Amino acid sequence: MALFVFRNAHPGAILVLHDQPNTLPATIELLRRAVPALRQCGYRFVSLEPGGQNPAAAKSWPA
Repeated sequence: MALFVFRNAHPGAILVLHDQPNTLPATIELLRRAVPALRQCGYRFVSLEPGGQNPAAAKSWPA
């Protein structure tokens, strides 16, 4: 799953994960590894506003 996340990360990407009881430990471990690694690559994580106005992950680009 981590490889899928990294291969599909791009500016404006939205990462959707489900926390079902049988997958919760794997989801938590994925987030523990993926979030710091993606931040190190310049991505940031934001909350989605109702209606999807803001991207969940966006690359920081120099002006």
